[in-house]
Amino acid sequence: MKLFSKKSKETSGRTRSNSQSNSKKKSKDKEKIKGRNDEYPLKILLLGAGESGKSTILKQIKLIYNKPFSAVETTAMKAAMRYNCMTATRTILDAFNTLGANIKIDTKTKAIIKKLERKTDAGTPLSSELAPLLSLFWQREPVREIWKMRSEFWYLDNTEYYLDNVERIAADDFELTERDIVLARVRTSGISTTAFESDEWHYTINDVGGQRSERHKWKTCFEDVDIMMFVVNLAGYSQRLFEDETEIRMHEALRLFEKVVGNPAFKQSHIVLVLNKRDIFERTLLNHPLSKCFREFKSVENQYETSQNPDELRDEAIDCIKQQFENIHEVHCASEAPTPLKTFVISASRRDE
Repeated sequence: MKLFSKKSKETSGRTRSNSQSNSKKKSKDKEKIKGRNDEYPLKILLLGAGESGKSTILKQIKLIYNKPFSAVETTAMKAAMRYNCMTATRTILDAFNTLGANIKIDTKTKAIIKKLERKTDAGTPLSSELAPLLSLFWQREPVREIWKMRSEFWYLDNTEYYLDNVERIAADDFELTERDIVLARVRTSGISTTAFESDEWHYTINDVGGQRSERHKWKTCFEDVDIMMFVVNLAGYSQRLFEDETEIRMHEALRLFEKVVGNPAFKQSHIVLVLNKRDIFERTLLNHPLSKCFREFKSVENQYETSQNPDELRDEAIDCIKQQFENIHEVHCASEAPTPLKTFVISASRRDE
């Protein structure tokens, strides 16, 4: 959508010509066009499974538009970053119990694990005294070995960032950086609506919780949606679902997309597919083949076994995932949709792409 700067003109004179009258009538009609003023804003709805990055995208948009975060929001994000550090550690500790049987654990790491088992019970806050122990735990070789097995258990996407920065985050004088704001994992509950303006365009972005327990609230947002943005975590092809660790996140996203695009409420809406977290996807692809999720991609991987250009395999992999969603869109609503499915590929932590 191209946005134009609104220009106002003053007219003078004692008499009105027909052309002036018609011009004013057109101007009045223009004000009723959706998106032209506060009374008729464009409505954008963000949908997607849990941890797809919907709220992260909204935070990135707020940063781009220099829309300030409230004191309540910044306080919540600081608390979230500290909670994220504890959750990340607890998740890895639990993974040792279920997957660590064949991992050799040295005496020092065992002692650290024993201490953390006592100190990371549910609800225990991160403190500047506890942070060095978490940092030391993260650096241990057995922990790195269990981390390589992360496709077998649920974990927070930005675990590495949280634990790499745990001592800074735990400090009493901790102040949020822009990257902290983007990567803070705050689970969305309910519905939030944020208004934006750009030149003469006005629009609202509605963000809803993506977890299964939150989806019954979605229908209250379905009316008069101009643009439905469905957000997908690209790295979800190798990640487990929070609600059910036997499920792959990508499979959940595909099932959910099929339900959404087939909903009559979006018959006149523009549908945008956002393939998110490309940066995480690129790192994941180095050790976890896409063919584990989509078997048909194995033949493509075989072609690139000796390739010196990993970017080519990455692009092929993104195209494969994109095609899965395009096929669903084509079956359900391509003939009825106002425009073809638009797709964007973006990163989780950078806002310049």
